Amino acid sequence: MKKLLGLILILLSQYSYTQTKQDTVYNWFKFINKQDQSYLKIGYIREDNFLNNFRILNEQFKSNNIKSSILNTFSEKVINTINFGISSTFTHVLQTKPELILNQEYISFIENQIQQNDFDPNRLKMSLKIYYYNMNYYQKFQKNNIKNVYADDIQHQYDELFYTALKKWGFKESDLTF
Repeated sequence: MKKLLGLILILLSQYSYTQTKQDTVYNWFKFINKQDQSYLKIGYIREDNFLNNFRILNEQFKSNNIKSSILNTFSEKVINTINFGISSTFTHVLQTKPELILNQEYISFIENQIQQNDFDPNRLKMSLKIYYYNMNYYQKFQKNNIKNVYADDIQHQYDELFYTALKKWGFKESDLTF
């Protein structure tokens, strides 16, 4: 009887730990998603929010809070919130500060997360699709010598790193078509 009671207490404490961790991670990503949907009119504040969200996301990566094995214990609502937060954060950072993601160190970091089955690369797919679309769209303007304000701002030094990231993260160009 004591063993059964002990087992029940262990299971309840594990459930409580999982629920606490789930609530903590959920609240972080709920915050990220709220920041993303703030529609601030002041560009530099909005960009600061994206960068702060990226910092939070990386803290979650490093603390192993969003490992695939842990996410499997979370509710579907929490998983959807996390996936949206990852996708929107990566999209905005790729649009505003691609150098934070498109560098050898970060590409390798995500590659290691993927190889260890700690991160599902499909969470990045929409972000990569959007970046790929923008990259090709603006290149068409330049190729046809059409003056475009946005085309002048595109940083083509990241093109090669983008293709390196695709390869290391298990994507092909054909995966990125809409």
